[in-house]
Amino acid sequence: MLGVIIFSPLLTAQVLTKTISRFDSLRNLTYKMTVKEKLPMTEEVSKDSLTANFAFSNSQELFNVVGQTTQEVYDGNKLVKIDLNSHTYSINKGINGSMVQHRMLPYIVNRLKLDLVKNVPIKMEKDSVINDIKYFHLTITSRDTVMKGKRVFLIKKLLIDKKSYLPIYYKSEQQGFVDGTDIFVDTYDESHFYDYDLERDNFSNISEFKIPSDFVIKTLQKRKASLIKGSEAPELHLTDIAGNIFQLKRQKGKVVLLNFMTNSCFHSAEAISMLNNLYSKYGKKNFSIVTINPYDNKEAIEIYNKKRNVKYPIYISSGLHDLDSYHVYDFPTFYLVDKKRKVIQALGGYTDSTEKQLDNLIKQHL
Repeated sequence: MLGVIIFSPLLTAQVLTKTISRFDSLRNLTYKMTVKEKLPMTEEVSKDSLTANFAFSNSQELFNVVGQTTQEVYDGNKLVKIDLNSHTYSINKGINGSMVQHRMLPYIVNRLKLDLVKNVPIKMEKDSVINDIKYFHLTITSRDTVMKGKRVFLIKKLLIDKKSYLPIYYKSEQQGFVDGTDIFVDTYDESHFYDYDLERDNFSNISEFKIPSDFVIKTLQKRKASLIKGSEAPELHLTDIAGNIFQLKRQKGKVVLLNFMTNSCFHSAEAISMLNNLYSKYGKKNFSIVTINPYDNKEAIEIYNKKRNVKYPIYISSGLHDLDSYHVYDFPTFYLVDKKRKVIQALGGYTDSTEKQLDNLIKQHL
């Protein structure tokens, strides 16, 4: 008869407590990691390899994290973000704006502390074996329920070295509704940690980090005002999903709603219901919606359209020329154009009042 291994909640808590205590005792920490992250609004998966250096002082976490294309340095007061490709940098006051902090081990360990305090269900699985080495395998279920007929969950997987009690693998996977909306998203991030170096005597002082002399500060893009009412709407450089060329001049005689968006933009997804409504209401009355996606490819757009139930056509923009000619800096941006190809009004962003505003304008100009 095969024996059944049962892990007690006490043993599980002891493993996490030892990992947390190990980190709390450190003065400095260096490690390498690979990370994969699926963006919540798209099927796109980003990948990176990073080297992380952390110094712990007076309850602060100072860090210098270097990835393949970017570097971030936080000295306790300011955050320096460096673009390694363009040799430019920007400076933020405080840690807000960091794109890497949530991926780092100190952040993950702090989340584990909260899980213990909140008595989140933590299950010790059968040991995972990698290269003939056994690791503790924990599953942490922060949330797992059903809402609006869909499964909503946040589940984390963690592998911990049995000798060092250092994590070697972490995955956070979740899906659910964006707060206050019916937009359903799923995402995950997965990290492997290796080449740990703890308590180095020659650890460089992060607070004394200096920006390389051949890097220049990133200048903010000067924004132009939206095209004014009565100006001619510039021609667009678009193709449809089938590769056919679209020309705005062929839309003369129609009221046209231009919708600049991207798959990754939450507010663009919020606007889909409104656009479906307008398309259904006015689509057969000399009205058309022209949705311009400047960043996503054909395959990504087709998946997005099906997943988000998009009922109107989305066009692919060739380059960023259309964004420049329409002075688009944020998404979504709407331009309503009359039957003579003149701008009626530009609207930036999406709110609950946008549909009513556009509906009234469309009725006035049909």
